[in-house]
Amino acid sequence: DHGIQVRESMAEINIDPVKYEIFCQRLSEILTEGKEVTRYLSGSTIAREAGEVVTGYFLKDGEAAFISSGILMHILNVTGVIQYAINHQYLEDPGIGIYEGDAFINNDPWVGGVHTPDIAIVSPFFYQGKHLGYIAALSHTTEIGGVEAGGMPPGATESYHDGVHLPVVKLVERGHMRHDIYNMILRATRDPRGMELDMKARMAGNQRIDNRLKSLIDDFGLEFFEQGTQHLLEEVEVIARDRFKSFRPGIYRERVFNDTVS
Repeated sequence: DHGIQVRESMAEINIDPVKYEIFCQRLSEILTEGKEVTRYLSGSTIAREAGEVVTGYFLKDGEAAFISSGILMHILNVTGVIQYAINHQYLEDPGIGIYEGDAFINNDPWVGGVHTPDIAIVSPFFYQGKHLGYIAALSHTTEIGGVEAGGMPPGATESYHDGVHLPVVKLVERGHMRHDIYNMILRATRDPRGMELDMKARMAGNQRIDNRLKSLIDDFGLEFFEQGTQHLLEEVEVIARDRFKSFRPGIYRERVFNDTVS
């Protein structure tokens, strides 16, 4: 029974189960609040009306500790962004680095995205100078400079027809906007005001989550926060393995419709 395994692992690291449940509920509410901030400030109809928005808190290695409700297939986008930065030595590179107040933008589907209109803003999360993980907000931006207007060109035959590719580019450095990068992104699209609104909406969502997470740590303590976010991964692994065991052996198929021409 996965419940027994979860409780045993909690006992091993001395986590109070009641306190842990309250912690998880608070974390869920924080990420949902950040998602709604992003959604309501967005200039994209698909984000604002259809709700194609997701926020999350990720550990330093890119593992997702907790994701808000939303379009959950985007979870791997941010994991890919963080692992891309690690693999390309962003932390060690003196010309890039990862500092408090930074923000990186990514929509490159080869890094981990679904397609180029799905743009993520990923910000490192620090508490009292200690780097704990990453906060991310991702949403769909309608117009990103593809070969045809509208974000999903029917005539596209490859990813590069969809619009500008931004492979984990630093947009904000130590709290200051990099205006050369910012203006380059705006000039790469037919609708710069929509792009600008969406970028700022994601940054606002991340900032709200950052503020709330710091309050959460103030209430629960840094040690409990680190143990709790790590335990979330262990808990999900136990539940996922049990779910997979329940699948019947066989070949599974599904029909998929694409909005492009061959």
